[in-house]
Amino acid sequence: MDGEACSHMANIKARRAEATTGAFARAALTRPGLTHGVTAGIHWEALKLWIRGAGYRSRPAPAAAPFSVTTPLSPDQT
Repeated sequence: MDGEACSHMANIKARRAEATTGAFARAALTRPGLTHGVTAGIHWEALKLWIRGAGYRSRPAPAAAPFSVTTPLSPDQT
């Protein structure tokens, strides 16, 4: 691009609506393929990554404790 910086810009136009059970049901019934399209898009991107050599990484084992405790560094350790 002859020294120009690359950028990406995306816009969305939407209406605000109440988050009710009826609104979700209406959205699911009026746009039944929407979730399938998102799922297909995710899998398409994963396929492209796999073709380029990216490997699958399984989930690591959970930590032995649900949290860790650390001690703050003293000023002479920083």
